[in-house]
Amino acid sequence: MLVNRVHGMRWRTLGGLFALLTLLLAMLSSLAYSSEALASHEGSSGGGSQQQRPVDRLIQQQVGEFQLKAIDSFRAGGNDNLGASDHRDMSYESPNGVKISHKLADFTSPHDANKAAKNTVKNRNSSAFRLIETFTVVDNSGRPVGSGAAFVDVRDGENDMFVVWTNGTLLATMNAPAEEVGDFFKELPYGVSITDRVQY
Repeated sequence: MLVNRVHGMRWRTLGGLFALLTLLLAMLSSLAYSSEALASHEGSSGGGSQQQRPVDRLIQQQVGEFQLKAIDSFRAGGNDNLGASDHRDMSYESPNGVKISHKLADFTSPHDANKAAKNTVKNRNSSAFRLIETFTVVDNSGRPVGSGAAFVDVRDGENDMFVVWTNGTLLATMNAPAEEVGDFFKELPYGVSITDRVQY
């Protein structure tokens, strides 16, 4: 009888300790979640440390021989980024002073990225630029992930090119000397390679 009572007390004590431990773990978990939520809120509202935005993780400090010289957000609602959730305007320069301007925007869906790309093509297809090629963007396995178009600037003897392309939810544009376009594109992680080229 006494043994049973002692065992019963032990089980009740262990049960109580287990319940207390569970409660403490729940409180710690709740506290950790609250701290994380607060830090996230502060980052998004401008207070505390700034969190890295999605597009920032894709930006290359070096693309081939070209080094990143300047970076900034470009104006939301512009012709090249209708509805973009995140966007960057970058300037690259080679050791011998050749410059390339490059824009990258992220959209909520591939449909929105393609819509903005079509709008860009429409606005670029003017007397100053001539469409010379359309293409499909493919990933490393050859799967289509986007499309693009290339223009030449007829104002400077067609020495400079403007290229626009999509890759999933990304929209990218590039202004560069014609001889530098191909290598720069292939060095970008969201450029990969192209196929189904149609020349005009």
